[in-house]
Amino acid sequence: MNSSNLIQQVKDLIPKSLDDIVRKNRHLLQLEYANSEDVLKLTKRIQTTSFKGSLVDAFLYKRIIKISEVEPVCAVGYLITDLGKIAFHTSQVVGLDDEQKIILTNSGSHYKIESLSDTQNTDSTLLMHICHVAHRDGWGNHFGIPEIYY
Repeated sequence: MNSSNLIQQVKDLIPKSLDDIVRKNRHLLQLEYANSEDVLKLTKRIQTTSFKGSLVDAFLYKRIIKISEVEPVCAVGYLITDLGKIAFHTSQVVGLDDEQKIILTNSGSHYKIESLSDTQNTDSTLLMHICHVAHRDGWGNHFGIPEIYY
């Protein structure tokens, strides 16, 4: 196998968009950026009690599961740590305080959204992190999601 062929195979593994993550059984699952209607459903006043950190270059996305009426929304971004920024994926977002820019997750954690990413040009590291989470949580193989582990 020549090196240019190998490089192309690696490039083909990296999702180019949120829609490019699910590669099999797309009739059962789609990933989409959360829209204003999704955000409105989550909007509420939140009293921060379990602050876990701040996210930069973040976005909200939803999993449209064809066999369920539930469309879980999650946040993905870079968590600011003492060591720098690391790719991070929250559990399901159950509340969003637009005034404070705070989200509440299903696990009870609170995160501040410091900045939002440009969803027209989503960072490939964050897309690969969604792939990692899909396999970590056991639903990646069924949907042909690229296998990203770290």
